[in-house]
Order: sequence, then structure tokens, then C-alpha cells
Amino acid sequence: MLFPQNRERNFKRIFKIVSYKGGWEGGRQKYADHKMHEFRIVSFLCLYMLCKGPQGHPGKMGQRGSPGATERCPLPPKSAFFVKLSEPLPKPFQPVVFKEALCNQQDHFNLTTGVFSCTTPGVYNFAFDNELFQRSVKIGLMRNGIRVRWKQAQAKDSHKHALGTVTVQLEKEDKVWLESKLNEAESEKGMTQIMFFGYLLYGN
Repeated sequence: MLFPQNRERNFKRIFKIVSYKGGWEGGRQKYADHKMHEFRIVSFLCLYMLCKGPQGHPGKMGQRGSPGATERCPLPPKSAFFVKLSEPLPKPFQPVVFKEALCNQQDHFNLTTGVFSCTTPGVYNFAFDNELFQRSVKIGLMRNGIRVRWKQAQAKDSHKHALGTVTVQLEKEDKVWLESKLNEAESEKGMTQIMFFGYLLYGN
């Protein structure tokens, strides 16, 4: 096959044909045989692709490999408590002593003193809920003797809740407690219910 627009390429093609043994005629015959051989190879490949059978079934699963190396991760530290009081508030300016522990698995809250002691430095969340009826309340959340949160409320003829929450950074041996700020006469007026809880968010 000659290329009308490429004289140099035509010359090389003609030179290749006549260079076969036998001159022009012999070269042309061998060139034709060569092309026929290429045609047969291409035809065989096309036929193979058309006549290829369906995909066979997957082979059997191989043996399970041996387990890799494992490493135990240390458990994160835990610290939580939930305490409750259902009686008149104690005298002012001292920790509220709770009578019932709903949760205190690590014993970090001392029911005798009403004080939480930090054993794991980190960030903690504390909250309290004081239910009122026909009385007043003024209560503070203390850390090492310093007030970090306080709430004041008064309920005359209805029930009210005095809620407070705070997130603080504690160091080891820090102390946290609730403290009444009412005078002694107000503290003795009727029953009250206080719930106080705290837990470690994450350690340092």
C-alpha cells in the first residue's frame, strides 16, 4: 500500500519489496505472504475473543493466616458520682452532707464529709439540681474553698428548680463540694431535695 502524500515513505516501502530475493516479483510475493501471516494471527485472536467460554467457578478459599501481633490499650481513667439529699439544708458555709449515693463506684465522693476528691487530673463536669417548694435557696459550688458557680431561687406557692452546671480543670487532690449560703434560720425551713453529680470528661 502506497501513500500519495508521503513520497519518502513510498520509496522506503518500494525498496523493502524489491530488496527481497527474486527482485520485484519475488519481493512482492514474500511481502504478500508476510501480510497474510499477520492477517491470520489477527483473525485467530479475534476468533479467540469471540469464542471465549463463560467464566469458571471461583476456587476454594485458602487457609486462614495466623493472627497478627496484638497490643492491649490501657483503659481510660474513670471518676463519677451521683448523690442525693432529702432533708433540711445544713448550716451555712459548710459542705452539704448527702445521705444517699446513687453512683459512687470509685469512692471519690466522701459521704461523711460531702466532699469530692480529685484523684485523676483532668477536665470534670459538675451539676446540681435543688427542688424548692415554699422556701428559698442560695447554694454555691466550691472548689478548694473558692466559689465557681452559685444559684439563688425562691418558690412561694409552686415548685421550682435551682439548676447549676460547670466544667472545670482539676488537679490531683483538688476538692469540690456544695455549700449553702442561706442563714441558719432560712436553712431550717422545711424539707429540700438536692441532687449533685460530677464526672471526668477526659484526663490530662
